Amino acid sequence: MTAAPTRGRGAFTLVELLVVIAIIGILIALLLPAVQAAREAARRADCQNNLKQIGLALQNVHDAEGALPQGVYTDPNNSNSAGLGWMTRVLPYIEEQAKYDLIAQHVPPGSTKTAWEYYFPFQYASSQGRVIPTSDQSIDAFTCPSSDVPALVPGDVDKAVVRGLATTSYKGSKGAGRRGVLVRPDTADIGRVRRIRLDDGQQPAILEIEQPGRRRYKFRHITDGLSKTVAAAEAAYAIEWQTGKQRWPIWIGTPGFDWDEVVLYKTEYSINCGFGDVKEYWPISDPDVQAARNELSSYNDSRNPSDVNDCAFGWHPGGVLCVFVDGSVHFLARDLEHRVHIYLGDPLDGEVNQGLSL
Repeated sequence: MTAAPTRGRGAFTLVELLVVIAIIGILIALLLPAVQAAREAARRADCQNNLKQIGLALQNVHDAEGALPQGVYTDPNNSNSAGLGWMTRVLPYIEEQAKYDLIAQHVPPGSTKTAWEYYFPFQYASSQGRVIPTSDQSIDAFTCPSSDVPALVPGDVDKAVVRGLATTSYKGSKGAGRRGVLVRPDTADIGRVRRIRLDDGQQPAILEIEQPGRRRYKFRHITDGLSKTVAAAEAAYAIEWQTGKQRWPIWIGTPGFDWDEVVLYKTEYSINCGFGDVKEYWPISDPDVQAARNELSSYNDSRNPSDVNDCAFGWHPGGVLCVFVDGSVHFLARDLEHRVHIYLGDPLDGEVNQGLSL
């Protein structure tokens, strides 16, 4: 007797397909946050490594020159002068010697000054119909992969001399009251006292910070300790600090106009300026910008609303990465107290934050 043929399995029913699709969707929803977290962890590790390189490069500059670099190499008798920035001095120590050599040649024929003693680098480049050599080239060590800040300054900013220049994710610390380790020299500022009012219930309620006279810090000047003083941090954002006027972070230096904030940041205000979100550009009309400007005005001290243009600003959840003078990298939480942030930026205030968990 011949056996009856077995009946084959038919195609999936519509209900079965929908169940499979739903299961796949649930699995993707469960896995996606983990994938995103893993990617951010990798980006954060790269960012941390960048700051580590920068910290070690600053130490190499100190070893070679006997002091840390200036924050900006501007005319100390003209607060509006232009000049190269501190990041140009670390280039040889982050495997960018070729860029350094080209920048070093950027002086007019017959000049007896070095590129870092010449206070018209942007104007000279503009007169030649070009930019400062390599200033329009992004540098991996100066770029945090978590940041959405564009690689080049947009072409519609109000200052033509910075259009198309390469941006940076990091700025050097000029501390509070310009008493950080990366200095913008200003003869008129020497001895000036800046008053910063704090509302944390601690004493003193008003910090009085005197502008020192030195242009460069040696390690022996940093009496709070190299491991207790911030050197540089993430500051990856651009802002419209006055109507129609933008400031973008660039690594090459300051084009003048009192624009040292493009390469330096202050430690005297909130991490991420107290903004509730992260984005690459903040118009002055943004409610977060308005709230920060109003808060700065309310202190009734040496701070002013335009100080929103030079905060530490990071793209990692919860805060920013920074490097201390000893080369160690730390994470500063967004809710870090103003007072602690100020103390970290001052190399000789006697406040070393022994109990601070970083």
